[in-house]
Amino acid sequence: MSRQVSPAEVRELLAALPRWFPAAARWSVKLANHGPGWMPQVLRGVPLRLACWLGSVYARRLA
Repeated sequence: MSRQVSPAEVRELLAALPRWFPAAARWSVKLANHGPGWMPQVLRGVPLRLACWLGSVYARRLA
């Protein structure tokens, strides 16, 4: 079962992410939503899923 996360814990996790992570996440969302027309939708979401996975890896390291 998941537990409640306090705002202080969220701020701590966000502060611990690498400096490049927010830009990578923004880019991956932009690609997923407005990627090139020739690229299948399934492939457009790969960078976004990768960014989410990287965030979860960093969160697990801090836990």
